Amino acid sequence: MTASTHPSIASAVIERIHAWVQHRRTMAELNELDAGEFRRMAHELGLAPGYLDHLAQQSPPAADELPLMMKALGFSDAAIASIKPRELHDMQTSCGGCAHKQTCNADLHAQTAAQNYRTYCANAEAIDAIAQTAQ
Repeated sequence: MTASTHPSIASAVIERIHAWVQHRRTMAELNELDAGEFRRMAHELGLAPGYLDHLAQQSPPAADELPLMMKALGFSDAAIASIKPRELHDMQTSCGGCAHKQTCNADLHAQTAAQNYRTYCANAEAIDAIAQTAQ
């Protein structure tokens, strides 16, 4: 490791700590809600209360892999930004609750996501459909 890599490592660590603190604050705020408020929030988000609780428990931020995966598959920022809000919400929800994050992150890091994502990604069909309409 060279001295020039230290600032980027430090920045990454600081970002992770900041995300963790934000997650803890969010969890504290959610825990202060009474059951009725929590159900209303889940309903507004289009989620079952149990699933909202599951998503909230995920390490922050739970759906970070989605834009990384899409970029690994060749999507531009503009193409990602053009996804319909409801469709993007559904994709983020699927990504946030995914049980294959370790595999996904390993593929993203190894730059093998394009070859493997269809075997584990809950959004594979949606991603492929978006790619088809973009052509």
